[in-house]
Amino acid sequence: MIVHSCETLGRALIRLGVYDLAVSEALCRLIKKGDSLIDVGANIGYMTSIMAVAAASSGRIVAFEPHPALAKTMLYNVGLWNRTNPPTASIEVRQEAANERDGETYLEIPNDFTSNNGLAFLVDQPTSSSLTVRSVRLDSVLASHQRVDLLKVDVEGAELAVFHGAEKLLSSHSVRHIIFEEHRNFPTPVTIFLQERGYTIYQLGVGFFGPLLGTGSDINKTPRRAWEPRSMLATLEPRAVSEAFAVRGWRILRPKRSMIC
Repeated sequence: MIVHSCETLGRALIRLGVYDLAVSEALCRLIKKGDSLIDVGANIGYMTSIMAVAAASSGRIVAFEPHPALAKTMLYNVGLWNRTNPPTASIEVRQEAANERDGETYLEIPNDFTSNNGLAFLVDQPTSSSLTVRSVRLDSVLASHQRVDLLKVDVEGAELAVFHGAEKLLSSHSVRHIIFEEHRNFPTPVTIFLQERGYTIYQLGVGFFGPLLGTGSDINKTPRRAWEPRSMLATLEPRAVSEAFAVRGWRILRPKRSMIC
């Protein structure tokens, strides 16, 4: 895939081959061939690429990225993946912001965006440094989807707005697993919203021998890399999650990992 070496994600992939270890591993463990997946805040498509390999050619992905330059790079990367053998899942790239309303909204571009393309965030009013972008509710876009096996959300603090826009999908239990970024200690408005709709909440962690699942009274103490954001997992199937994380080791770090998720 094409990455930018002067930017945070690009540097990490060039040097290490992996970014956000806990989430990358969770995607490998939870996604099965043929799954239907959603990536909200897809950037240039790193997490989407893991999804595409894990779900294989029978899988389906819808990826949302509102920033025009990032969406353009992602479309180029998707073109590269379409030529791989064995083939990956089909990917639909939508240059839109998943939000709580349909229409338009504004994407604020911070001063340090060039060095970290993941820092843009949604605002309600336009500013001198914002872009006007299309806003959509997941309930509107995914109305024809009978199920979503995994939804990944990384939108710099606007996660609750994304879930408000997916109220029907979540309340009808059409989404099995959700991975999302959280900037505060549990419980938060986002985790409460999901728990009220029947989801069990875990915090994803990093241990020497493999990924960790934090839950209960110690959820906020889950070990994680200090420089990486707190990542959470909400699921309707806690038993399946426990089984998926029971085996030690790191699948994402194995040789030829792109073929074995």
